[in-house]
Amino acid sequence: MERRFSPRVEVNVPVDVLLTDGQVFTIPSIDMSYMGISFNCDGWTLQQIFPNGNWSGPKDKINFTLSIKMNNEFILDCDAVVTRFLRLSENEYHIGVQFLGLDDENQRLLIHYVSSVDK
Repeated sequence: MERRFSPRVEVNVPVDVLLTDGQVFTIPSIDMSYMGISFNCDGWTLQQIFPNGNWSGPKDKINFTLSIKMNNEFILDCDAVVTRFLRLSENEYHIGVQFLGLDDENQRLLIHYVSSVDK
């Protein structure tokens, strides 16, 4: 059985994915933990996130910046790296990312947010 450091909770918050070329995509999230967030996207958006083709594993570091509006009081801005990728159907893909470089205050706010959703 998998043991998690953090609960994974279902959330539907807008995730702004900011790519290195300046493109921004707003994608609804699926779930979130203290460590990361996941979302689904279509094939066109996937091609923008992975311009050199599909992600092939952790050695392919696809970095981007996320801006996640948790509620009216907390917006999480951070860098992220892709850690999970699944093809769900011909034109739907699931992407999981890990948050990078969170400072102590943002980590505390994120834990508080996820814990409050988990209740």
